[in-house]
Amino acid sequence: MNFPRPFAAASRVRWSRLSVVTAFLLAPVGGLFGAEPPGRIPNWPTQWHLPPDVPRKSIKAELLQPQGTKRFVSSQFSSHPELLGGLARDFMRQGWSTKQLVRQLVLSESFKQSGVVSEAAKQKDPANRQLHHYPTRRLEAEAIRDAMLAVSGRLDDQLYGRSINPLRTTEDAAKRLFSGPLDGDGRRSLYLTMSIMAPPKFLMSFDLPDLRLPSGRRNVTNVPTQAHLLLNDPLVDSLARHWASGLIKTPHASPEERLESMFITAFGRTPTESEKVAWTALLQSVGALPDVMADEAAWTQLAHTIFNSQEFIYYR
Repeated sequence: MNFPRPFAAASRVRWSRLSVVTAFLLAPVGGLFGAEPPGRIPNWPTQWHLPPDVPRKSIKAELLQPQGTKRFVSSQFSSHPELLGGLARDFMRQGWSTKQLVRQLVLSESFKQSGVVSEAAKQKDPANRQLHHYPTRRLEAEAIRDAMLAVSGRLDDQLYGRSINPLRTTEDAAKRLFSGPLDGDGRRSLYLTMSIMAPPKFLMSFDLPDLRLPSGRRNVTNVPTQAHLLLNDPLVDSLARHWASGLIKTPHASPEERLESMFITAFGRTPTESEKVAWTALLQSVGALPDVMADEAAWTQLAHTIFNSQEFIYYR
């Protein structure tokens, strides 16, 4: 695929700003223009069915960039031309404000849809052109780490403050590379110190962008090293133990009740009957104490297993 030269500097600034802000919101919806390289402007189609009063350049630079409203268009024609035209007019009327555009998109019913696909919808619209569901997508690196902190009860939700050094095996004072606590004192990934020489390894494994290069859109990979990291990383093990410790201190009438509370905390839903049977059997198999409700090691294994489940790192 051939790619044209970038637009004027002002358009590139707007493009870059909206790409960074909305990449985590709308990028995983599916390829619009095929295999375009991340952060590049694709070869724009001409069949957009836009109103004549909407400048094409405004749409190219903002609305139709890969992280924007590509849920409403395709490389051949727009599936929702009236909506696209309305968004374009609103964008111009709001002073070309990308902040207002992003707000309008994320508050829409289309963006807030779940990933549940009915058989009827699948048969009528297999390509999801009418936006009957939001495709399943993986959490970003920072969100995976923050989710484990929140579910385990270790998250410090205080705003602002000093940055926290990530855990490092070796320190180098000359390069100002110092090691911090394993869980970053519970601080969100936003507060981790980023260094181009030694970025946080956990985040890098889940496609944190190269800090030395500008990136318009993150890569999304699925490689064995990610599963290996979730299984063996000391951070995951530490947070699983912290979660289990809190569960032991919380009174529950039965293992099933505690398991249900874990599902609600981690997945936002209750377990099915088959899941209750399977997870209770797992608990009995890893338990070493007569009183399984007091067996912290067994509940640590269950917490660790939940952290390694696909449902935990993917959301729909």
